[in-house]
Amino acid sequence: MVLTLHRYVFRELIRVFLLATVALTVILSLGLILQPIQKYGIGPEQVPHLLTFFVPITLTYVLPMAALFAATLVYGRLAGDNELMACKAGGVSPLTLTCPGCLLGLLVAIANLVLSFHVMPYFFHRAEYAIKADAKQILFRNIQRRGFFLDPDGDYAIYADHVQPQDDLLRGVIVLKMSGGSVDTLIAAEAAQVSFGGTGQNNAVQIAAAAVIEIKAASAFRMGNASFSAPFGSILNDEIAFKRLDEMKEIRDNLLIFHPVEKEAKKTCAQFATELLARDIQQALDQNRFFELTGESTSIRFKADGCLLGARREIKLIGHVDVTEMDGTTGRPGERLLWEKASLYLEGDPLALTITLDLHNANAANTPNVIGRNVVPDLRLPESIERLLYSGDLLMVLQPDFIEAQLGDKMSEDVEGMSSFLKFVMALTLVEIDAEIHSRLVFGLGCVPMILIGIGLGIILRGGHMLTAFGSSCLPALILILCTVSGRHVAENPDATATAGFSIMWAGLASLWIMALVIFRRVYRG
Repeated sequence: MVLTLHRYVFRELIRVFLLATVALTVILSLGLILQPIQKYGIGPEQVPHLLTFFVPITLTYVLPMAALFAATLVYGRLAGDNELMACKAGGVSPLTLTCPGCLLGLLVAIANLVLSFHVMPYFFHRAEYAIKADAKQILFRNIQRRGFFLDPDGDYAIYADHVQPQDDLLRGVIVLKMSGGSVDTLIAAEAAQVSFGGTGQNNAVQIAAAAVIEIKAASAFRMGNASFSAPFGSILNDEIAFKRLDEMKEIRDNLLIFHPVEKEAKKTCAQFATELLARDIQQALDQNRFFELTGESTSIRFKADGCLLGARREIKLIGHVDVTEMDGTTGRPGERLLWEKASLYLEGDPLALTITLDLHNANAANTPNVIGRNVVPDLRLPESIERLLYSGDLLMVLQPDFIEAQLGDKMSEDVEGMSSFLKFVMALTLVEIDAEIHSRLVFGLGCVPMILIGIGLGIILRGGHMLTAFGSSCLPALILILCTVSGRHVAENPDATATAGFSIMWAGLASLWIMALVIFRRVYRG
């Protein structure tokens, strides 16, 4: 007879649980998809496709609430219809009938842990992949609606007066390339062709235009043809909260593969390389020696009165600059010129930097003719700097203590601030990984006491409205969520310890178990 009763109660629980799950999943999934639709102009044809990816994401949060609702409603109805009283009169304890609810709670807890650690992050990345697969339409829709497209990572912005999506053409185009939060390059053209290389997660925007005006902070002004290629940034936030367990372990082992850390590391690396180069140049000039930089097709050696750090990635040479340009193949020196103004700029990917030498106003040794300007691109970093930066653990090289040991009192506030912030981001990332693991465990394991509390309150408040019982049972769930969120904030606070934050999370779970025991003691006595 007990087994029959358990099957009956479990069948009722599953029926209400499934109905509540479907309703809540549809509502929350539509809510989640609104942001990418509004922000990036997702087309209506993509919405049904994206919903299939957002459904597993919302299930992580829906299942506990649906199970809580089902437990409260079913056990409240059983108590309200005096079915529990009838079972008690037949010699079956009310606590015995709570076994199906406990089983549902255990199943939901297991499902929640699997979803949060493995399934939800997987489908989150699949959703981003699906959105970025239509990157061209996103770009054109944004320009049509707002007049510009801003890369999600903030690395570039594209403005256009008119778009022709059918021809992949932009008219009245301005492209701004960003570096360190400021504009590094401005490209203006009457028309430009847009294409996308790669697919899905790894696609990149490619823009090609003729008769353009290009203004660089580094190598100033030029006219001619130009092409621009950059990754299509992360549309959905690149955060630890959306990583699988194995991904979090990989990030813990190598922080450089995590985009926020990589981004700060590259900024710090570029500035550190600039200051190392300025140090080496100044040392050579102090000893009245020429400093030499080599490239694929040409090399140069120069001497000046001194050097100063300019804007980021810039080194200004002081006084008249004595420059000899040499053939990179034969090593033969070319004409020796004395330039009035010169600057060195470090350009490109910070993990593969090149140097551009920008020279202004020179007279040849034996002619009065003035040469207005010369730009020598694609020079390599000195081997000693490349070996220092790239031969070992880059993140260790970029630590404040190591940088200070290399630069001494010549270390600028820029590189000091970047290095300190990188160290902070690295430490925060490690704490976030631990906090995310703890919070997922606490919320998943908290499903069991939450549902037990719902069962108990449904039985105790059987004389009132079922929604009252459900609302009351949501309060412990709210306590668990508040403790989890508060614990995360405390753990991630530099002025507190991570252990204190984790303790708050687990204290929230412990308080739910205490509430469940108190409530069931009353049920047993009743």
